Amino acid sequence: MYTLDPKNILFLYAGAIIEGFADGSFVKVEYNTDAMNLSVGADGLGARGKSNNRSAKITLRLMPNSPSVLVMKGAIKLDESSLSAGSLPLTIVDSALTPPESFTALGAWVMKDPGRDFQTTIQGVEYVLETDELIHV
Repeated sequence: MYTLDPKNILFLYAGAIIEGFADGSFVKVEYNTDAMNLSVGADGLGARGKSNNRSAKITLRLMPNSPSVLVMKGAIKLDESSLSAGSLPLTIVDSALTPPESFTALGAWVMKDPGRDFQTTIQGVEYVLETDELIHV
């Protein structure tokens, strides 16, 4: 039986361990395109084409007081200050699975500053990272 324990999720970005996840959905990984595409001709004959596009978005929700917010802000500043300097290595591992499931990218960047939503209840700060190639093992 699989039990999700956020402490079993290792999230490394720019060489830093990301911690201080918000409650609820805290890491979401989704590829930008389908792996296979179906084409069907007028007479019903089908063929499929493989996409080699492995680009993906990773949504990360942190508590506003998480020390990892500084890592995300630092990556944004790197991209703002010089060309492509904010494209940094990313690794996500779920060690509760046997074998562990992992996602890796040589370079991922924070798409934009998330701004801030001031409320009387604490809300997570959402960062969306993107990569041109995410490897899933």
